[in-house]
Amino acid sequence: MRRTFVTVLLVAVGFFALYALTAQRGLGWGDSGEFHYRILQCADGLLGRCDSFATAHPPYVALARLVCSTPYQVTLISSFFGALAVSGFLLCSRNVALTVVFGLSHALWWLSCVAEVYTMSLTCVAFETLFLMRFLDSRKVGWLAALALLNGLHLDLHNLALLAVPVYAVAVGVVLRPLGARRLVASLGLAAVAWAAGASFWLWALVTRGVRDVLVGSYGGQALGLLPDNWTVAGFNLALSGLSFVAPVAILWWTRRAASRPSSATPVASRVTDVCLVALLVVHALFFVRYFIISQFTFVLPTVFFAYLLVARVRLGRTRAVALMALQLLVPLFAWQVLSSLPVPAWRPRHKYRDEAKYFALPWKAGDDSADRLAAELDEPWNGYPGCGGKAGAK
Repeated sequence: MRRTFVTVLLVAVGFFALYALTAQRGLGWGDSGEFHYRILQCADGLLGRCDSFATAHPPYVALARLVCSTPYQVTLISSFFGALAVSGFLLCSRNVALTVVFGLSHALWWLSCVAEVYTMSLTCVAFETLFLMRFLDSRKVGWLAALALLNGLHLDLHNLALLAVPVYAVAVGVVLRPLGARRLVASLGLAAVAWAAGASFWLWALVTRGVRDVLVGSYGGQALGLLPDNWTVAGFNLALSGLSFVAPVAILWWTRRAASRPSSATPVASRVTDVCLVALLVVHALFFVRYFIISQFTFVLPTVFFAYLLVARVRLGRTRAVALMALQLLVPLFAWQVLSSLPVPAWRPRHKYRDEAKYFALPWKAGDDSADRLAAELDEPWNGYPGCGGKAGAK
């Protein structure tokens, strides 16, 4: 137990140092700039300058307002939760080598270097998965209550938390049904109370602000999975997201001639756990690929997490682990060269001072001061969306 704690702590501290050193120092673009504006300049409350509760992310804003006074400090929240999500992956997988590779994946590193809510959401996903695995392994209702409470808190932060609820419900029913109807009802009742306690702010908003405002806001069409006006938007996002799946694909290729060899590090070997992980991967992947918005690739983190977790039982070996780490570092550089040779798509806003290819392909952002340079030329407060007159842009 002590050794596990030390390993997890070292991984968390190491990746926080990496993300913090490579994080953007000043103002951010788009949603990142909007968070800087809302947290550091806007005094209209946790929901201020948002078109709906669905785009407000109040726990993230509340925490940032409590501890941050500069744009870099706001960005460090993403770095902190990115590192915490990596440690959560280690607790789920117990595979140190693959955990390091996961921490270097493009989307996770990228989103740990800008002011965004998604690494905080991924931390919830990681520890919800850990609690689910513990519950399936032990059938102890305490783990179920912890899972329900954390999912409720996650829902206060982001509606992505809803995607996993059906999977959790089916898993709980399958595991507890043989134990009798009385225990099933009691366990589900306790879980419901814990979930409602965690999601109390979200439930309050649902009653006071309405279902549409809380669930989809102004993104109803995209949430329903309607086709995009321009397929190049989806193509760009899917290609960018694909950079994060290099390692899982390589591992599957290495083991293509033989069944995966379960390692002694496998936390749970139950069939129900495997099915749950696959189901969670599928629901998050389906949501991601059909949610056509300009920042679509930022929703890929849970899919990446479950893809890595499903290959975590494979023994990498030192040589392959090092090769994967090197590959993770080389792939963004290759993508940068490719994007640099292509014209900026017509649908992608062109921003003064910002190198579009470098900004999206390379996860590290420490040297990017393009938003600060443009903000210095504007009369209105910077909110990440040039020309919006200081009003919060759509998320």
